[in-house]
Parts: sequence; C-alpha cells; structure tokens
Amino acid sequence: MPCLPTFPVIWIANLQHIDENARHLLALLTPAEKARRLCFRQVADQKRFMVGRALTRLAISSQLRCPAQEVNIVLTRNGKPKLDPNLTTLTFSIAHSGDLVVVALLARGAVGVDVERFAPEVVPEVLIPMVCSLLEAKEIRSLPTHKQRVKRLLSLWTLKEAYLKAIGVGLTTDPRKVTFNLDAQLQPTLLAPPEGDLPDQFAHGWKFIVMPDYGEYVLALAVQNMHRDAGSTLTPCWHDAGILLASATRPLKE
Repeated sequence: MPCLPTFPVIWIANLQHIDENARHLLALLTPAEKARRLCFRQVADQKRFMVGRALTRLAISSQLRCPAQEVNIVLTRNGKPKLDPNLTTLTFSIAHSGDLVVVALLARGAVGVDVERFAPEVVPEVLIPMVCSLLEAKEIRSLPTHKQRVKRLLSLWTLKEAYLKAIGVGLTTDPRKVTFNLDAQLQPTLLAPPEGDLPDQFAHGWKFIVMPDYGEYVLALAVQNMHRDAGSTLTPCWHDAGILLASATRPLKE
C-alpha cells in the first residue's frame, strides 16, 4: 500500500499548452466519459472536460502507484465524481475555468477546489442576491472600488463552490445558506454552514484557502481532515501538471 501524503496535493494545467485533439489524453477516458465529452457544444468545454478527467486519473495513479487506466471514477447521485471508498481513502476534486484545470487530492477526508477567471465586467449587484448571505452582501457593498467588490464576490463564490463540492452537494444547495468571513489577510472562516443540509460527519475540522490573485484567476480550496491538529496550517503541495500530462503518451486499449 503506497504511503499517501497527509497534505492536499494540487495539480494545475494550462490548456493553452494542450492540443484539444490530444489522443493520449482522450485515450484515458472511459467510453461513457467520451460520450459525455461530446455533449458539450463548445470545443473549449470538451477540452476542459477531457483534460480534467485525464489529469485526475494521472494524478491519482501517481499517488496510488497504479496504471491510470485502472483508476475507476464513479459518480454520486449528486453527480460528484469519486473513487470507490472500499478501495482507497483518497479523495479528489476537479475545477476548471478559462484556460485552467485544477485537480486537488487528499489522502483522507473531504476536499473541494474551485477556480474562476476574474472578469472585470462582472456586475456585483446582479450576482450578490443569488450568491451571498446578507452579511456577505453588506461586506461587499462596503468596499470602495468596483475591482475590490468583484474580487471579494469571486473569492466568496469560489470558497462556497469548493466547500459545497467537498461536502458532496454542489450547487444543489443554495449558496446563500453558507456564510464566509474574510479577514484583513484574506484568511477565510466559515461562519454558517448550510442548516439542515449538512451530514454530521461534515460538521467540524474545516480549513480553507482563497487566492484572489492567482494570475487572472481566483482559486479556493476547502479541506476537512479530522485526523490533523485543529491549529495546524493548511499547506498544500502545488504542481504544474504539464509534465504529468505529457507522460501519458502511450495510447491505452479501447
């Protein structure tokens, strides 16, 4: 049994460096995933899905020391991709926006990741009523500049998406039911989890990171690991996925 790291492992791929017809990556998808890929109308969306699934298998295989084609990804009833918990404690989360695809792995516990491209044309007043709690809305509106308001809105949005992915409900839960606070150092604190929607095992042990200036993107990570010291710092291990994706050069059997 491989020794899995106790810290989150994050792989980030830049789609600008990947051919949308990369057969070595497409070969890593199952027949069902290939069919799902073709359901996306836009070529860019097909590419994001393909790279997300291929990178996930490659990242997991690098941790479990098994061939990527043996990584069996299944979907929960809420559509969350996961591994068979009877085979491994490893959990993962996938996110993509613009030219970035992000995969987060955790040896034990729940993990969620989200990424959003910063768009200065976003109108906060349009999205605030759909995304934010009353406390969050008040905080965003108090900021002096449009850019600050957009950055804060996207920071809260990515935190909520990462957290809701981690607990397995995604956007089937109203994001306004979740409240985060960001201090002066942009350290997130979960003030209010979604009442009535949260299984008991997800009630405690959470740590969060938000990066509002990751190039053109805002990136957030949510991690729950009850086996770590509550006062310990969340320190992910970040990797450029380019080398990992390039390693999948030999087509697999259909």
